[in-house]
Amino acid sequence: MIQNLSKQIDSLSLQEKILLVEELWNNISETAATLGLSEAQKKELARRLESFEKSPELGRPWEDIKRDIARL
Repeated sequence: MIQNLSKQIDSLSLQEKILLVEELWNNISETAATLGLSEAQKKELARRLESFEKSPELGRPWEDIKRDIARL
């Protein structure tokens, strides 16, 4: 099945491939939104929040990080 699908994808134009990716992404994002977080993810988020609350001065604003990355 995957090989047949790969052949079909190969036959698409670049524009059609981009549209396919957009459709796949939309489908995945809709499905993922209904899944929720796993217990491991919830624990990790709780750990990070606790760490931040204990020492907020150790963090950096996201805008600063994005700006630094953009300079690279």
